[in-house]
Amino acid sequence: MYVLDGTAAEDVLAPAVVPQAGSGGLRPSPVLLPDGASSDWWTRIQKSIRETEYTVSWQKTRLTDVPSAWQAANRAHNFRTYFTAVGPRTSPRTATTHDWTWGMTLRSWGPRGSTRPVSQASLSTLGNRVEYRRDGLTEWYVNDPKGLEQGFILNAPPKAHQRGLSSWVEL
Repeated sequence: MYVLDGTAAEDVLAPAVVPQAGSGGLRPSPVLLPDGASSDWWTRIQKSIRETEYTVSWQKTRLTDVPSAWQAANRAHNFRTYFTAVGPRTSPRTATTHDWTWGMTLRSWGPRGSTRPVSQASLSTLGNRVEYRRDGLTEWYVNDPKGLEQGFILNAPPKAHQRGLSSWVEL
């Protein structure tokens, strides 16, 4: 356990280690918990703060063509993803200008040989998850310390005579 100085979220996530006077080095000090607080409570609080860092929120963007959007920062991989109307766009988390931006847009999907363009998406967010809901299909993203995961949910299985599905994603 370490002393928490309370100056920034980083202190909770990577607690400060304070030097002991005359020790010539750093040594962890015990956490000073409020009266009645248990170490289990403190562990749950720290876990909650870590998870909150990956939560999706609405805010202004640094993108020139999208003034505001749902966004999710990823401290573990140092990127930020903006969930725009046409798809996610990822760039460095802390840069004031974009050294790079990576995005993708789902254009079509369906049985091989007869794909169809996707319909306009309706965005939905909950915690660290974003969903692009379309006719017959939901495209989802989960932001966590492992990275940004993408998946698809089909509202109905393909017909028995249709073999395989195809999608066209523009990067």
